[in-house]
Amino acid sequence: MEDACYLAVDLGGTHVRCGLARVAAGRVYWLRRAQEDTAGHAGLAQALAEFLDAEGERPRRAVVAVAGPTDGRTARMTNLSWQLDAEALGHAWAMPVRLLNDFAAAAHGLAALDAEELAVLQAGRADPDGVQVLLGAGTGLGIALLAGSAGARQVLEGEGGHCDFAPNDATEARLWAFLRARHGHVSWERVVSGQGLAATHEFVCAERGMPDLYAGSLDKPAAIGAAALVGQDAAACLAGEIFARAYGAAAGNLALLTLPRGGVYVGGGIAPKLLPLLQRFFIPAFRAKGRFGAALEKFPVAVVLADDLGMRGAALYAARAG
Repeated sequence: MEDACYLAVDLGGTHVRCGLARVAAGRVYWLRRAQEDTAGHAGLAQALAEFLDAEGERPRRAVVAVAGPTDGRTARMTNLSWQLDAEALGHAWAMPVRLLNDFAAAAHGLAALDAEELAVLQAGRADPDGVQVLLGAGTGLGIALLAGSAGARQVLEGEGGHCDFAPNDATEARLWAFLRARHGHVSWERVVSGQGLAATHEFVCAERGMPDLYAGSLDKPAAIGAAALVGQDAAACLAGEIFARAYGAAAGNLALLTLPRGGVYVGGGIAPKLLPLLQRFFIPAFRAKGRFGAALEKFPVAVVLADDLGMRGAALYAARAG
């Protein structure tokens, strides 16, 4: 294992996760890790001040995975008001800093997963040199692709979560109309995300004249998801089902676009928490593509259970930079 350590940061709309890591033979070994809420902090440097001020080894460089598009030097967050500048962060932290799209970082991290960190939804037949797709719902919906042979993967960034949402039945069509009245443009992220789950629950309550039992919840999506898992509330159950089916449909669309013979990976913070719902509803929606439904049965599909995928990818990316 090399002596150098690296700062890996995964910055989402709600949380910022960070860790100091050493890297050896494509594996990431954490020296220490922390998580902070983005709320209450003016920016990333302030949020990580205590972590970086702690005694211990100083990292050689930092890679910050950000939930939004970036050119590596600057970034504007999609679901957070922060603006990031790598040069300013490097000055504050006294080290080189590189910005990386969060799902590009997560895609780099796939190579460091163990088999037990995956929950298989569909076995399929994996081609180690085939295209791989990663999508994941959290505060938003992230997407990335990996192309090239297994030994020389190239990560392709994307913002496919902002593509047009396509209803697949009458209920989803009414949900689309509900969201269009609220947002104008209805993207997949408006449905397949934490905010999407909350909005879908509001739609169900409004349409069926049911009370919104979670209106005052500090983490409304988590409360709805927990209720859906135990069948506690009919509105939560239906919202959870719609969410899981839409998630599968979005993944199926990506599979048709890319033919991911290397596998479809479902990341993000929500999927492991709602795994029983995905196990029931995801694959039927994934395969519901008319004449090409049978073709989608060939592709492996798995949920990523590891909660540090983006950080692992950021650490690997930092180590490859030297």
